[in-house]
Amino acid sequence: MLGVALQVFQARALNEVETIFTQVGKDHGSGLIVQSALLFSANASDIAKLAAKHRVPAIYSMRVFMDAGGLMSYGQLSVISGAGPPSTLTRF
Repeated sequence: MLGVALQVFQARALNEVETIFTQVGKDHGSGLIVQSALLFSANASDIAKLAAKHRVPAIYSMRVFMDAGGLMSYGQLSVISGAGPPSTLTRF
């Protein structure tokens, strides 16, 4: 085993995302995987800035985050539309 523990966070608003980045930023050596969600894609620039501000390495599921200054992305190029369940971030 690699000894890697995952922790899942859910956010329904941008202020909750900021709280998560603040918390993860205090734990040096952690990073985030930011999943596809309307909340995240609509605030890609703000989220990329939060990652830089709190020095949290983040991997994003959409290119829009890289275009906004994020570290790296994987997956689809399109933007998700419509409301859905809470948005998910996973700490690694």
